[in-house]
Amino acid sequence: MVEVAAMMIFKDVRRVFVTSDDNLVGVLLRKDIVNMIIRG
Repeated sequence: MVEVAAMMIFKDVRRVFVTSDDNLVGVLLRKDIVNMIIRG
């Protein structure tokens, strides 16, 4: 279940970077998501 959620999150992250790779908000969102995954 966790792996599936992580895969879905990474797909969203990839989409964010593809659509707005220069967007600072996208970078901040990715950092928040990564921190969420690390903290579990």
